[in-house]
Amino acid sequence: RPLSAGIIASCAFSHLVGVGSPSDLVGVSYLDLVHPEDREESQRRMGLLLERKPLPVRLHRLVGREPTTRLVESTGAIIFHGGLRLVMAIYHDVTEQKMAEEALRKSEGLFRSFFEQHSVGFGITDGECRWLSVNDRLCEMLGYSREELQALSWRDITPADVLDREIPAFESAMKMRVWDNDDIEKQYVRKDGTLVDVAVSTKILRSSGEAIHFASAVRDITQQKRASRMLEEKGRELVRHQEAI
Repeated sequence: RPLSAGIIASCAFSHLVGVGSPSDLVGVSYLDLVHPEDREESQRRMGLLLERKPLPVRLHRLVGREPTTRLVESTGAIIFHGGLRLVMAIYHDVTEQKMAEEALRKSEGLFRSFFEQHSVGFGITDGECRWLSVNDRLCEMLGYSREELQALSWRDITPADVLDREIPAFESAMKMRVWDNDDIEKQYVRKDGTLVDVAVSTKILRSSGEAIHFASAVRDITQQKRASRMLEEKGRELVRHQEAI
């Protein structure tokens, strides 16, 4: 029947548009339940149906008796019943799904903005110690391009003596899925072979599957460590001077 005609609806559709029962929709035009901005497309699709053309699934909005808008996926077909030509439509309420997807998109955007900030190096590694994702600051700190660094693991850029201390803790974390060393000071080997002092804060990214990832924030503390070493050396010089007097 034309879009301006009444609706023969299921209880599920009645609930979708916020009415008590299908009988409450008697005499209601379907277009009255379509969001005003989506009505023109609904009319265009009706023309396609009347021409017996298949309709792809469409995402659009329904507005009900209550002041709410539901997002639905729908499709339809022409059927004949009791000598009448009717439009049979199927609706799938995806409101909560789309809201969740939008919330995830926004949270991912916030994470990416935080991840790409220039003051701190950030990296995500897997159970094989490979860099899966790194930001520009970490690349700058280590002297590698993003592609070069993601072809390496943190084992590859860790001095051997430091690695000997870290591997047991890493293997324990992989086994227990708990990382106890939240903050450590260590050194990485830059691309040019020089050492950079860093403070690394690492957290396990929880996963419902078998995969386990680590997120690390890396701060360059080279200047801080250099100043500390100079202060210690000055202290030793003062002690030697006092002993010589």
